[in-house]
Amino acid sequence: MPSWVSEDTYDVLTLLRGLLGPDGFIHPNLRFAFSGGAGRGLFAARPLRRDEVLLQVPLKKILRKGSLAWSEAPGFKGSRKGLAEDEEIIVYLAALRKYGLYSEWYRYIRSLPQDPPNSTVSWRPEEVAALQGTPAHAPARALRRQLLRLCQRYVSWLTCEELRWASSLYWSRANTIALHPSTSSSVRSFHALLPAVDLLNFDAGSTNYFRMAGSSLVYIAGSDMAAGDEVLDNYGGGKNDTYLLAHYGFLHQDEAESYVSLGPLPLRPDGHRKLKKLYTAMTSSLFSLRWGLALAQCWLLFINHYSRDITGALENEIEQGFGVSRAQYSAVNSIYFVPNLFVPLLAGMLAQRIGALKVVTLIIAASAAGHLVVGIGTSAESFLLFSLGRLLLGVCYETIDMMPLPLLNPLFPDNWAFLVGVFNGFLRLGSVLNFVASPWIYEHYGLTAAFWTSSALGLSGLAAVAAMWRFHRRMRFASAEGSGGVSLVEATQAAEANGTCRQDLDLPPPMPPKTGFSALPVQFWAFTVCGLCMYAAIVPFWFFGSRYLQDHFGCSLFFADSMMLLPEGMIALLSPLVGVLVDRSNWGLRLKLQVLSASLLGFPISYGLLMMANVPPLFSMVLLGSCWAWSNCLFWANSAKVMPENMLSLGSGIIGTSLNLGASIVPVIMSHMTDQGSLCLLIGISAVAVVAASGTACLAKD
Repeated sequence: MPSWVSEDTYDVLTLLRGLLGPDGFIHPNLRFAFSGGAGRGLFAARPLRRDEVLLQVPLKKILRKGSLAWSEAPGFKGSRKGLAEDEEIIVYLAALRKYGLYSEWYRYIRSLPQDPPNSTVSWRPEEVAALQGTPAHAPARALRRQLLRLCQRYVSWLTCEELRWASSLYWSRANTIALHPSTSSSVRSFHALLPAVDLLNFDAGSTNYFRMAGSSLVYIAGSDMAAGDEVLDNYGGGKNDTYLLAHYGFLHQDEAESYVSLGPLPLRPDGHRKLKKLYTAMTSSLFSLRWGLALAQCWLLFINHYSRDITGALENEIEQGFGVSRAQYSAVNSIYFVPNLFVPLLAGMLAQRIGALKVVTLIIAASAAGHLVVGIGTSAESFLLFSLGRLLLGVCYETIDMMPLPLLNPLFPDNWAFLVGVFNGFLRLGSVLNFVASPWIYEHYGLTAAFWTSSALGLSGLAAVAAMWRFHRRMRFASAEGSGGVSLVEATQAAEANGTCRQDLDLPPPMPPKTGFSALPVQFWAFTVCGLCMYAAIVPFWFFGSRYLQDHFGCSLFFADSMMLLPEGMIALLSPLVGVLVDRSNWGLRLKLQVLSASLLGFPISYGLLMMANVPPLFSMVLLGSCWAWSNCLFWANSAKVMPENMLSLGSGIIGTSLNLGASIVPVIMSHMTDQGSLCLLIGISAVAVVAASGTACLAKD
């Protein structure tokens, strides 16, 4: 059967910690490694005491009927009416594996073995026939008949092999949970899959046990464990030979009770609180390191946009200082932006091969060289050197803007929208501060001082990249410490060194990861086209908006320029707030796309209000800035959801190139419409905005 996981180097416990979130807990002294004939299992990396909490799973993070996130598998359209509890979870697992590649629950899928366990549903018919005359034959046939019904019912959406994998995984991992409500003597039971708990291998003599702690299930050590001991579970007891053979494919007699009984947590909460405090202290270093990496990236974005816009802030001063014409000045701006039509794509392809941080290092080194050449050219009053330096900076510009996606998105799965807002705020702050600082520096110290200030800021990017490398290395070390010092990769290498085959490890089969253009789904390309239209509907307005305001409303140049700064300022102020709202609201991808479509409709509404002479332009520009803040934040927040996790570098490169392509083509087309006036240009970009909104709305329905 095909593997939906394109890499086998991820760390399972890291995936599950991200899935369980802040309310979940996996003991920092546990590691996931090879467990002999049982495949992989959980081991104590350091001694563990009796009654220590080993795992904590919030009730909202267990898979049970009634709480399954079916919206996370949008491609599955089959009816679930009439499905039994077990059948619905089985179908959900198969659908999530096939259609939920961008779901947060896909982390759980990646933690599961990619080949079906040795349950009787995966046996050959002759092997099942050998059970005739034993008590295991009837339950084995019942499980296989259930699988056959599901295969026949969902043949249009799922193959039988996909359902066989899900059925085998479910029946070998499901728990029967019996809750004892504190206000009632009745016992409420249900079947569920417990992430992290289902990593445990079987031992009928295990004394570990479950308890309730608020709205979470906690798994507690029933005895002391030495370093290297495997954490084992009795699977709730009651698993006699008949049950074990039919569901797990092995034999072991056990006559204990048949379900996990969850009474209240024993009166020893202090140990759990102390352990949570220890865990928090361990993870706080990772928290500070990843935010250090993010702040360094914020600084790179700030100086990137400060240096980009300096030619706009000192347009007349550059022409006078170098003694060049308006056409020569325009040529310098053109050579700055033209490379961004293809360089982001090349950078994304390179980052896909060597890593995003290495590409950022190369780009910042080239940018530093460009800043030096610009400074030297300004001092020597050499327009040729100045132009060469701006060309180097232009080559690097868009790549610096797009690299946060592959570099930081995997580190901020729950705060990505907020981080996008922070990034937008910093880069707009760089633009706004440049328009304030550069004219002031020129007025007091001259053109050379203004450009050397920009160059000094640009050279500080080298220090930021050095800090990013330091944070990156320390994060790898801290992550290894937190997982007991043994990652899944290291466990695999150790097993291979001992002559253990890959199948014994139950890892995905060795296959080259799919990282080419064909591996990107149709939804990604459609989303990219919508982004192209979005930027094409807003960027051209910055070039003719001031002239339109002066002509249509009869206002002064100063007032028109002030109005044009309003959207930029609102992006800087609103983007982080929008990001916080998106993250806290926990919206699904469909709802995010719907809100993005609605915010894009604000563009033509704003432009329409600008066409009315009796509506003050202030209101229109505030609305435009608000919609631009929402749409820009949501676009980049959703971009990571429409491409596979291992394709972030190439995907961001394609998006970066596409956005610049749209922002370049529309102005070229409009340059041939100048005879029609700015009003026709405004109508044109309004139509492009409607296309972007309509396309995004269609994506939300898919």
